[in-house]
Amino acid sequence: MKQKSLPTVTIGIPAHNEAENISYLLRSILIQKQRNYKLEKIIVVCDGCTDNTEDKVKQFAKKHKIVELIFDNKRLGKAQRLNQIYKINESDIVITLDGDIVLSESKVIEKMVRELKNENVLLVSANNQPVKAKKFVEKIYNAGYKMWYEIRKDYRKGDNLNNIHGMATGIKKSFSKSSKITTVTGDGAFLYMTTLKKKGKFRFVKDAIVLFRSVDNIEDLVLQVTRNLASKHNLVKYFGDSIYHEQRIP
Repeated sequence: MKQKSLPTVTIGIPAHNEAENISYLLRSILIQKQRNYKLEKIIVVCDGCTDNTEDKVKQFAKKHKIVELIFDNKRLGKAQRLNQIYKINESDIVITLDGDIVLSESKVIEKMVRELKNENVLLVSANNQPVKAKKFVEKIYNAGYKMWYEIRKDYRKGDNLNNIHGMATGIKKSFSKSSKITTVTGDGAFLYMTTLKKKGKFRFVKDAIVLFRSVDNIEDLVLQVTRNLASKHNLVKYFGDSIYHEQRIP
């Protein structure tokens, strides 16, 4: 296959105070193999960062022209930053990554792009897996997460709502230009339900693994659970009770 026929990709990263991890994430992106796509840009959008995330990204941008920083001193939230990335994207495919993850190996983006080459597939999600726990709360969270993963990973061959969390997703340009995330939380589920409304297909890319660190204290755990429950009910306003049907596993 000639290089000019390869689909182009832009990677967008909405980041809020990710100074501790952003360098690891960028490095894991820069070592990605590009056998079935051409990477055009890596856009990091600082969402009201108050740490030195901006400086870390600037250091990469000096050495790698492909890295671009957007910093406007405003705190708008992840949903609006995703919409911003979709609006400015001109590549065939846009991959969005949370700022607190790391790509597990050098073929993650390649595997996501592979699924998006299917004409009917509009949306894909990588497989989010927690790193080895260090603290007690992390161990409890990881045990529950892995049990839930075993339940959801093969239902509908993995292509179900429970397998998209918004940490690492890929969508086609045509879809990104015609979609706008209007919910504050649950961006992954919002894109999934929008895909169904457009008669498109979703793919869970089980072998494209991204790593994240679990919450390590009770306060953050309670906050995360509360936010997840709220996002489910919030989505009913946009998609009706069908959201519950899609979340259900027999």
